[in-house]
Amino acid sequence: TNVEDALAKQPFISFIAGPQGTKNIDIRGQGASASRAIKILQNGVPINLTDSPFAYNRTPINALSIQNIEQVEIIPGGGAVLYGNGTRGGVVNFVTKKPSKDYTRASIKFTTAEAKGLQGGSLNLGIGQAVNNRLFLRGDMAINYVANPRNTSGKSYDYCFPKSNTNADGSCVGTEGYSVEKVLNGKSYSDNAKNIYVAFGANYDISQRQNVDFNVNYTRGYVVRPRERLTLAKIVPSAVDGSVVFFDKEELKDRRYSPDDESIKYTTNALQSSLTYKLNATKNLKFEMLGFFQMSNLVYSDYEWLAKSDGIQGDTKMSQLGSSFANYGGGLNFRLKHKKGFKNLKNTAIVGYDLGLLHSNRTNHATRTYSHGYFLQVHINSVGSKIQNSIYMLDNLQFNKYIDFTLGGRYELANYLITSDQKRTTGMPNDIETCPGSPNCYIKGAQHFRDLR
Repeated sequence: TNVEDALAKQPFISFIAGPQGTKNIDIRGQGASASRAIKILQNGVPINLTDSPFAYNRTPINALSIQNIEQVEIIPGGGAVLYGNGTRGGVVNFVTKKPSKDYTRASIKFTTAEAKGLQGGSLNLGIGQAVNNRLFLRGDMAINYVANPRNTSGKSYDYCFPKSNTNADGSCVGTEGYSVEKVLNGKSYSDNAKNIYVAFGANYDISQRQNVDFNVNYTRGYVVRPRERLTLAKIVPSAVDGSVVFFDKEELKDRRYSPDDESIKYTTNALQSSLTYKLNATKNLKFEMLGFFQMSNLVYSDYEWLAKSDGIQGDTKMSQLGSSFANYGGGLNFRLKHKKGFKNLKNTAIVGYDLGLLHSNRTNHATRTYSHGYFLQVHINSVGSKIQNSIYMLDNLQFNKYIDFTLGGRYELANYLITSDQKRTTGMPNDIETCPGSPNCYIKGAQHFRDLR
């Protein structure tokens, strides 16, 4: 139903947990570094900024309409010479459809599963029209709704953990050694994603040897995910032996079809645009120039949870509402490609120059409020910019269909500017003798830090 589902079935590809409930593509076990070790492209234009100055980097792959994709090229490992840094794990390139004749298409898909709330679907519309024998215009729109496993209305349950430690009266056996699992009045339908996607393209043949292609697409996503991930087992540190207890089949089903009490909600925006000029100078020599601009952001609209009491401070309310991440990037790429054959020997030489501009912003709002009123607020605003210049060369000799030799090199020069502005505010009870028992009597303290690199 979406790009993520399609990639999950491909060799070399897996998904790992990204920041705060998001997902990132992983190739060849990059783990936590996957977002900065795998480059994702759309028609050769990067849609993930692997060289972002900040660790956060969520690739908006579901921003692409699966109905608009012609093929997916997966290169496991390497690729640094042609595509630059961030390709240690590999390269994934989504090639979109470029029809040359008039078309109109529409499709509706519906998915379902055994529980209420696990229904989803998509609506896709597309149209393409040749204005004349040189200009072709195309447009696409898609609306997707994906229901994940815990997107149910749920049922309340309250049992001892493990469930076998339940007395006939409902009390728990040895509660001092085990936790009590509670899911009461869980948030219904809290594991889903909604996407709205629009795209426009124009292809113009300047002459028989020259062509210009323009593409732009925009997507807005709404995602809600349970804060707690499903697991097959649970570590019980309070138990005497600190053991790992596995859920039985009934417990797993209860947990899977019951929404979490606490969920994470965020909205995403992604814009991709590119302009490509191609020139077939001769039969063997081709020149290509690419200019592009992109942006993506993520804003948390619901990110609060209640931490368990530690016996000293009481229950603690945690919040990161309003935290956000944003990336903006643009650049120019120039590439010259020459092919020549000498009897059975084929030679392909490529030289190029890349100019890249990047600007990133990360804002963190974190608040911790204790039951007796004490609070701690931390605000961090980090801004990073980067200018990069690269030149590269690659030469491939193909002796036959079994043997070939490739040699290449790339030189990159990058300048970074990173600033971080941090502010910490605390509230605490005032003098008990002059302000006894007043929850609104605080001494506020603030600390301010600034870092420039």
